Amino acid sequence: MGFDNNFGPRPVPSQGECEAYAQGALPSGNMALLRAIQEKFLRTFAEELAIRLEMPATAQLAAAEQLSSRDFLESGDDGGCLLTFESAPVRGQVFLSLSAGFVACLLRVLLGAPATSGNPRPVTEIELHILREIFELLSRELSAAWQSAGISFCWTPTGAPEPAGGPGTLLVFECRMDLDGGPQTFRVAVPALLARLAALYSAPAVIEEDRASVRETILGALRRANVTVEAVLT
Repeated sequence: MGFDNNFGPRPVPSQGECEAYAQGALPSGNMALLRAIQEKFLRTFAEELAIRLEMPATAQLAAAEQLSSRDFLESGDDGGCLLTFESAPVRGQVFLSLSAGFVACLLRVLLGAPATSGNPRPVTEIELHILREIFELLSRELSAAWQSAGISFCWTPTGAPEPAGGPGTLLVFECRMDLDGGPQTFRVAVPALLARLAALYSAPAVIEEDRASVRETILGALRRANVTVEAVLT
């Protein structure tokens, strides 16, 4: 599955806008963390892809939206790739959809073939094998970006579970990559529950202050206190 490569320039939504489209699904702090994770993933993936393909590559967030799992999985077309990454230790699935144009561009560069025009077609098994290294690169960079949350991802080319098409909420980030002289797109879809858990695990631990130190601070404050006492003798 893939997505249409035709899109206009759209600014990355601000933190407030993200919170609005999520309709209260995530606090703004969680959304800020998730956007930071996606930006880190895009940056490192573009750097590693540029090394692998021996050509300049840059990537940035283009847009964000909230979709149900079913709507996301049904919004693709032929010629692209839909990848499913299983998370651990928290069980969940992150989807990554490469557009038909992006897949064609990767294959053209990897095979050293000239650019061709034509209608998008399903990717063959041989082409999927050629793209395997790119898929594994995506898995490594996803895990590296989510490391601070204690979550890793695994892409399995065979025997992987079918993507769940239920009514769950996905936070979908549309990404733009400039590669081989042209813009390409792909989308990353993260379950809202996984985003909440990432924010929870990424929260800094509260360091309990030493009890003796706290007691000494209280006693020091009391020693400096002025107390007025009245005595009545009978």
